[in-house]
Amino acid sequence: MPDITEALSNGRLKILLLLGTNMLSSFADAGQVAEGLAKTDMVVCVDLFMNETVRRFADVVLPGTAWLEELGFKVTNTHLYLMERALEREGEARPIYEILRSLASSLGLTDFYPWGRWKTCSMASWISRQPATRRWQACAPLAASHLSGCPASPMPIENSIHRQAD
Repeated sequence: MPDITEALSNGRLKILLLLGTNMLSSFADAGQVAEGLAKTDMVVCVDLFMNETVRRFADVVLPGTAWLEELGFKVTNTHLYLMERALEREGEARPIYEILRSLASSLGLTDFYPWGRWKTCSMASWISRQPATRRWQACAPLAASHLSGCPASPMPIENSIHRQAD
């Protein structure tokens, strides 16, 4: 975190995209952070709330979504949990991944978001292809039968079996 406050303070950061954070309450030296934020050319915030950072420094505020408004997953040592959307999004709120995908597309960064086809397969199959689920895949070889037609993970998934401690 000191690197970020230093970059803000010396003016190296010209544009800052904050994804659901209140920097003024998250950093130890809020005064130094505030001085640095005042030096930026643009601050864009994606958030659920109009926190102090948003109110004082945001040039653009994009409404974000809460976890109840998104598909998601959680991985533990023994399970992969798919969390269905419980609430519909309000207004123009969008999840961070949609905002980043749109921004990358607008900037012509075609390889920034390599999961372009994720909607064409089941969410569970897509999740099982991601790096965070490597351990789960090694323990559940039957998952391979559900992977056809889904985009590949951007990182290679190791085919090694993880040994459990005796």
